[in-house]
Amino acid sequence: MKNTMKLFIPLLVLSVSCLGCGAKKTNGPATVKVTGTVSVNGSPAKENIQITFHPIGEGQQTATGKTDGNGKYSLFTGRTGTPGVMAGKYKILARDIDAGDDESYMDQTEDNVDSASGSESSTPKVGGEIPEKYSSAETSDHEVEITSSTTTLDIELK
Repeated sequence: MKNTMKLFIPLLVLSVSCLGCGAKKTNGPATVKVTGTVSVNGSPAKENIQITFHPIGEGQQTATGKTDGNGKYSLFTGRTGTPGVMAGKYKILARDIDAGDDESYMDQTEDNVDSASGSESSTPKVGGEIPEKYSSAETSDHEVEITSSTTTLDIELK
């Protein structure tokens, strides 16, 4: 019993002193967890639409997410994939990641033609469903501001 106590006490002290050693470190920036639903012309977006929050100004990092089959998304920031998005102002970008490589994604001329009249439609599409203006920060007109209290942000693309 005495020998057991001699081993037990040092192990107990070591165990208690190591409790703080396993604290989780965060490798990414401070973020706000944001989720929501993406809609295209009033209907939930299909699965695999990539949503990008492109920073306006200095100090933020790009955040991205993709939709599930119900148009729902969650955002992740930076190269480390930190859940959420940094507070600040962003332009919303969107693309269909099932559309293939960027070249075929950007050149969807077949989707821009109205099949009944053979003329170009007034809302060119990127990857079939997403209006082309959301393909770059220069042409996107959808801006949002994320604050520390933002938790849900539904996005309507028209």
